[in-house]
Amino acid sequence: MIRPVALEGFAGAGVHVSLDTLEPEPTVTADGAWWHPVAVTDPHLRIADSPLPLAEVFAVVTDTLAVQDAAARSGREVFRCA
Repeated sequence: MIRPVALEGFAGAGVHVSLDTLEPEPTVTADGAWWHPVAVTDPHLRIADSPLPLAEVFAVVTDTLAVQDAAARSGREVFRCA
């Protein structure tokens, strides 16, 4: 199996990743909670500055997915200003 390389961290080339292109795999580090393990260096994919409480981390993921789903069902793209 060959997996694509994400354009993150030290990668000089690869696939651009974002909230819209990554399925969530909440990842906890000493620096906080992140949307996906390949994006722990991307401040745009940080869920929380603190890894705990996990209930808050999962609530953010659930809310984000609900907004994305509602936008997709209505044929709109989500505008994110943050």
